[in-house]
Amino acid sequence: MKNLHIIVEGSSEETFVNDVLVKHFAALSIFLSTRRIKTGWDRIKNKPAKGGLLKYIKFRNDVLRWIESDRGRANTFYTSFIDLYAFPKDSESPYTQQIQSIADPYQKITALEAAIGQDINHPTFIPYVQLHEFEALLLVDPDRLLTMYPDGQTGITRLKARHRSNKSRRN
Repeated sequence: MKNLHIIVEGSSEETFVNDVLVKHFAALSIFLSTRRIKTGWDRIKNKPAKGGLLKYIKFRNDVLRWIESDRGRANTFYTSFIDLYAFPKDSESPYTQQIQSIADPYQKITALEAAIGQDINHPTFIPYVQLHEFEALLLVDPDRLLTMYPDGQTGITRLKARHRSNKSRRN
């Protein structure tokens, strides 16, 4: 049995992992768990605020806390599921100007993942950065949104109508 802990950027990624990947990997005796990046403290709900990647250090600290909390549990690995879009470029981020200037998007992702891996510096952490905004992939087939928003048929119908309208204006 292996465990794979995935730290995700937001609720869309978290839902995808829980609703799609968990079942697939369970059949392979790999058990997944996920959580959103802790970004601060929600004073209204009096609990940790989660989701979004505004500062790299929040992500880094959350990954390291999760690894430390498991204290070297055997067959346990960690990864990320975060988007390249709006990846933090602050002074503590490994997303340097040199990496940002790489023209080929796949080489850029490879370089960023390597830099994150080097920064986290833990043998069981394998970073993953999604080239395209994950939600954009969901919008390729808006009807698939029903799996995440079962009561959202009205909104999905409006989204599809707006898309058809915009498409006809361009033609």
